[in-house]
Amino acid sequence: MISQLRTFKIQTGKMDEFVNAWLSQIYPLRLHHGFNIDGAWIDESGEEFIWIVSYDGPEDFETKDKTYLSAIDRVILDPDPAQWIVGGEKRMLRAVI
Repeated sequence: MISQLRTFKIQTGKMDEFVNAWLSQIYPLRLHHGFNIDGAWIDESGEEFIWIVSYDGPEDFETKDKTYLSAIDRVILDPDPAQWIVGGEKRMLRAVI
């Protein structure tokens, strides 16, 4: 299994909208497309949304992620939580235990 740690800086004052859209749309859609969500958090400042998404299947993570991002059910999301992301970082992780 391969995982990716994602840290997103969210527009000031938009965290609630982001989280609501992420929970109602991104979370179930990622699961539908074969991903696992290992956890999601808001940092103490309330400005960053941190989550871990994993994939354990025949395709490599990058290929699977690109397929997901171009899928029609992802493209048509409304509201798309990405509109409130103003920066971020993605890091690939491999488990050691």
